[in-house]
Amino acid sequence: MKDAIHVVPTTYDDEGFPVWSTPLTPSENTKRALVLAAPDQVIPVIFVPGIMGSNLKLVNGVQAAELAAGAPAWRPDNAGLGGAMMSAAARQRLLNPKNTTIDTRITIGKDHWVNPPANMSLKAAEARGWGSVFWKSYGDFLTHLDSVLNAPCFYDPNIDKVLINGAFQELVSTGIPVRGQSNLKLERTELEHMSEYWFPVHAVGYNWLQSNEDAGKYLASEIRRIKALYQKKFKRPEACQKVVVITHSMGGLVTRAAVHPNMGGAADDVWGVIHGVMPALGAAAAYKRMRTGFEKDDVPSFDIGRRIVASATQAFVGNNGRDVTAVLGHAPGGLQLLPNTAYLPEGWLKITGVESQPYTVPMNSNPYNSIYREQNKWWRLINPDWLDPAMLFVKDKAKTAWDSFDTALTQAENFHAKLGHQYHPNTYSFYGNDGAHHPSYATVTWEKASNMYQGDISPLFNWHSTDVKLMKEGLAYNKAEDDRGHTGAHLGTSTSQAINFSMTEPVEAGDGTVPSISGAAPHQFASSCVRVQLSLTGIDHQGAYSTSNGTVMDFVAYSVCKIAKDAP
Repeated sequence: MKDAIHVVPTTYDDEGFPVWSTPLTPSENTKRALVLAAPDQVIPVIFVPGIMGSNLKLVNGVQAAELAAGAPAWRPDNAGLGGAMMSAAARQRLLNPKNTTIDTRITIGKDHWVNPPANMSLKAAEARGWGSVFWKSYGDFLTHLDSVLNAPCFYDPNIDKVLINGAFQELVSTGIPVRGQSNLKLERTELEHMSEYWFPVHAVGYNWLQSNEDAGKYLASEIRRIKALYQKKFKRPEACQKVVVITHSMGGLVTRAAVHPNMGGAADDVWGVIHGVMPALGAAAAYKRMRTGFEKDDVPSFDIGRRIVASATQAFVGNNGRDVTAVLGHAPGGLQLLPNTAYLPEGWLKITGVESQPYTVPMNSNPYNSIYREQNKWWRLINPDWLDPAMLFVKDKAKTAWDSFDTALTQAENFHAKLGHQYHPNTYSFYGNDGAHHPSYATVTWEKASNMYQGDISPLFNWHSTDVKLMKEGLAYNKAEDDRGHTGAHLGTSTSQAINFSMTEPVEAGDGTVPSISGAAPHQFASSCVRVQLSLTGIDHQGAYSTSNGTVMDFVAYSVCKIAKDAP
């Protein structure tokens, strides 16, 4: 035992800082205890989740639901909230942008849904912000990241050498395959430089119902708070100069707002940003879900975590258009996922089955007015009758439910215009580009299901009218629609004539939610800022950061290492 060495394991105190402890042993035990201390140079890594990936609580109580202030409003890890049984009115009251705020708690009463690694207490996980995010969706990734980033190299006391950790060996030897280009590889010197830093992993949730600009300003304040925390702990400002931010989906828009000079202004506090499956220009799936609800993802039965994620999203926000509209119709954050003016300016909403070529709804490069504010045409985004099932605006003479929607939509329109194509100057990005296994809505198509002519024929039409004329005249009317993607375009003021349409399934490449035309936009519109952009197949949107996605895990580690090169 004289020459044996025992490496003392790292644990974390309740503030999330590393500590080491070892018991006293008898004098005859000469086994040496070796402490491999964490570096005192810190680069915090901050993860920003996607829409519905952050936990929310009530600011004020909801009397109709017998919920007090501080009660969970959105906690999908807690299956006991009973979202599937809620009416549209109950959802509107509970998920109110003005009556919700971020919930960072790990423990609520006797319950907790965060399970940190064995060397980290619940309080330490709470200090890292891990209680603010949907744990079943992101927990494995956070713990994986905290482990891998802090061990690119390790010291082997038995041979007195520093070795490359197994997770990074392939990045040095083989690298990440990139179609048509050289593999993305790391140098040993880059790993050695990375080893000089401690990368504590934090999570920053946000109120996804409110504007991404507000969320971005909140994220900017959290970036500065986290920086100050480590500067104070190590008693020197240079101990923590900047952070790295990793984003999922809408979290990318929040982060871009955080570093935007006219919003959060935190670009100088960030070494670099890694965006994953970001809807840079919006996603047509947002239109689809406002009309028909959230679909259950095609998730394998053995993947329990992802099945819970898919079921929770559908149950809480809504599996039909009526439920979703009651919530997201008043939520600027949700409306900011709609396609913006740069998405497909020639038009992305199509009607087929009547003419030989699909009819494209003209947008004039402005979907906010031509589609989103439209109240009468059957292909509109919003059915005004679905906006206020809780009758919150009935007694409000100053604002109707439509006024509330229009205010939220105006915030979305202004946010898109203000954000533009601005990115952090040191950006890495990956997106899904899979049409075979994860088809997405780049465009949304309504397909003619049948023609029905009943009763008296309107004098405007006769049996010799063409389908084309009927269709184009019918575009102006809406007298019947359901909330699962079927509608009847009635002609004139009579309900005796109609053309029925149904929304078709997605067919374009993407990740099942964000089409590749939006995911690939960072490099297209801001090539000077994007260092590397990776096009991937085989990843679905919600599960993009699943630890089973080896390429994504490697790309994140690669990107953090490259970003850390800028740190002195």
